[in-house]
Amino acid sequence: MIEDIELYKNRLRPGARQQYTAQVEKFVRAVKGDYSKQNLRGYIDKLVSEGYAPTTIVRFVVPILKRFYRIKGIPWPLNIGELPEVDSEDIQNVALDNQVVCHLIDIAKTASMDKYLRALLTVSTVYGTRRVELCRLSEDSVNLRDGHITIYTAKGGRKRTHIIPPGLLRYMDVRFRPISQFQCSKAWWQIEKIAGLDHYDGIGWHAIRRSIVRELELAELGVDVINNFMRWSIPRFMAEMRSHYFNSKVVSFDGRKVLQLNKTDADVDNAVFAVHPYLKRWLE
Repeated sequence: MIEDIELYKNRLRPGARQQYTAQVEKFVRAVKGDYSKQNLRGYIDKLVSEGYAPTTIVRFVVPILKRFYRIKGIPWPLNIGELPEVDSEDIQNVALDNQVVCHLIDIAKTASMDKYLRALLTVSTVYGTRRVELCRLSEDSVNLRDGHITIYTAKGGRKRTHIIPPGLLRYMDVRFRPISQFQCSKAWWQIEKIAGLDHYDGIGWHAIRRSIVRELELAELGVDVINNFMRWSIPRFMAEMRSHYFNSKVVSFDGRKVLQLNKTDADVDNAVFAVHPYLKRWLE
């Protein structure tokens, strides 16, 4: 069994070994080196009983095991119909499982990933950006000196400036530029490929946004805090005007204009960052 694990491990890029090998080692030990169809199905049933979501099994675990079978020279024994069923509604409205998002972050931190892709993934997994919001990022959006990122929202939400925690600066030190929605989707597909995930229609950047909302709900943050952080369009006029007046460029003695972040926004960011699982993953 150990030989099989080492064989698989040695065929991976160094940066991907830890993330992928852990899943394969768990499988190999569970089936005691017997990779029959019956044992594979039993292992997948075991994951379901442990609480793994169907989308996690189909999108994360199965591609890793498929590669293991290829390396061993064993035909993959299961058909699509024999895998856990993922509802079409789940595909269209999916929130990526916590383990999948953490896997993407781990790969981005350790494997050979383009700096621009890594920066997009950082913004997405920390701030829950919509695709169109990623498309609108520009060189002026990110101020590494002051530790701020400005996100130009969609669907009627207000422009929102967020704090950039110091530990994230190295992952966002790129020259952002506006890109098309197709280019943004292509970037997602590239990240999926690097992470070894199969692509499914309807799954993209927004699945990370939904995952963050779920995590913040589980952390029992208030509705107002989540609404503010996710840049939803409520509350409207008074909050927008208050933010507009407070988020002014304040001129210092040396003539440099410094953005003073709305105290409410800063408090929200700090409250979210205190429980944000994906920020913690980036900073580990």
